Amino acid sequence: MANIAYFQVPADDVGRAKKFYQSLFGWKIEPDTTLEDKSLQWQNIITGEPKAGTMNSGGLYKRMNPGPIMNFVLVDNPDKVLARVEKLGGSIMMPKNEIKNVGTVAVIQDTEGNILGLWKPEGS
Repeated sequence: MANIAYFQVPADDVGRAKKFYQSLFGWKIEPDTTLEDKSLQWQNIITGEPKAGTMNSGGLYKRMNPGPIMNFVLVDNPDKVLARVEKLGGSIMMPKNEIKNVGTVAVIQDTEGNILGLWKPEGS
């Protein structure tokens, strides 16, 4: 079965989105200095140490086209994350739900209008 290997976050305001994700999840986000095209304002994201079945990297860039892709972020404490979303300028789109054989999920919207899920696996 294929697993997500990477993700990209489009942003209307790259600095604002960077602050949101760094503050909410503690992600390391730094400019990519290797690209010649600076108009994308590309930022490399490291989400932590790799864990089995998860990815740990992605990219943040200046939005060029509509059409977000929703990914789920593995979190240890959904309540703690949800408590901070609105304080950081985001919105809670779907409150925390328990799904049998899946775990706890919730859906948020970031400061750029992107939708992403929060996931705590069942039994963790």
